Amino acid sequence: MSENLTTRKRDDDPPSPTGDTFLSVPPNREAPGLARAFVKRRMRELGMPELTGDAALVASEPVTNAAREQADHFPTEPIVVRLILTSQGRPRFEVTDCAPGSPRRRNVSSEAETGRGLALVSAVARRWDFARRPGGVKTVWAEL
Repeated sequence: MSENLTTRKRDDDPPSPTGDTFLSVPPNREAPGLARAFVKRRMRELGMPELTGDAALVASEPVTNAAREQADHFPTEPIVVRLILTSQGRPRFEVTDCAPGSPRRRNVSSEAETGRGLALVSAVARRWDFARRPGGVKTVWAEL
């Protein structure tokens, strides 16, 4: 995932009024928690504390999926979580990874312990989708 991120704001920079910040996380079990903490903090800094729960869910579910898939194939490549504000002032979350799978909602039994993440994202987000770029890099995005 050789995308150049040097022109974007880093997580430890002061808050941007446009919300444009990113966080790189390793593809491991800690990734979803790191993404949730980053998004919650940024939403409070942007003056949207009422959206922190929904924002954390919408950002961390794609990170969870990416970390699970990417760890086996590209364990040293980071997952990048980006937060921007749309022109309408809505938070948009982008999760970029190089895991081979594509996101899809699944029908799962009531006993299943996994498989509901994208259904939850669909229920909370105004809209979401994904795009794959040359080289296998994909970005899952969602707007609140």
